[in-house]
Amino acid sequence: MPVAAARGLLRRRPAITTSTHPAPAGTRGTRTRAGNNMSRSRAGILAGASECILKFGTHKTTMGDIARVGGVAKATLYNHFRDKRELYAALVVDEVDGIIARCAAAYAVSAGDPLVDGLAAAAAGVANHPVLRCIAETEPAVLGALVRASDAPPWQRARRYAAGLLGAAAPSAAGDLALRWVASQAPWPATTGEIRSAAVAVAAAMRAVAAGDPGDPGDPGDAGRAGAPGEEADDGRSTEVSRQA
Repeated sequence: MPVAAARGLLRRRPAITTSTHPAPAGTRGTRTRAGNNMSRSRAGILAGASECILKFGTHKTTMGDIARVGGVAKATLYNHFRDKRELYAALVVDEVDGIIARCAAAYAVSAGDPLVDGLAAAAAGVANHPVLRCIAETEPAVLGALVRASDAPPWQRARRYAAGLLGAAAPSAAGDLALRWVASQAPWPATTGEIRSAAVAVAAAMRAVAAGDPGDPGDPGDAGRAGAPGEEADDGRSTEVSRQA
């Protein structure tokens, strides 16, 4: 799991002091070393959490398991996270940052349509993510909670990035359209070819929404879920559930 992005998530608290005198010589260097140590510990914890989820699943993983695999003391783990719920939330943010970074890289070097290339990279990152694949197979209810659109920090971060691709004036609906399709790759991963074809449709739909012509923004998401389990049901229920993911 890429953990370098976790270092950027650490927000160092400002020093609290009641004195107006300058800090003693060497204090700044001490704080920097402490911050670096905390960053390394956090990265190790997140990496350990990913490995434990792959081995044991989310429910069976314990804080002790994560500390052991992450190479930190249990007390250090609790200094960063109060419980598994808080830790898993941070892990999701870390993974979202990694997916955004891959999307940005594909967008920057695109020789064709950068929006299509960026969307395809993001969707492939979700579809092929080992932790998400493990959760999808063993604990689908947990995965559903992670990918459901909400105002949680991961979705807020992804929305800001998606909005930036189309410009600040683009409506939030355009970004949400892309995010729902990308998130749908977690429970219903598509093939590389299907992802590419769907990315073209999603990009077109995003631009239509941004231009004030929403059309039928539900269809592109269906294209990206071709071959998903249950899609062949003739009563329409499975397809309706997938659209709400």
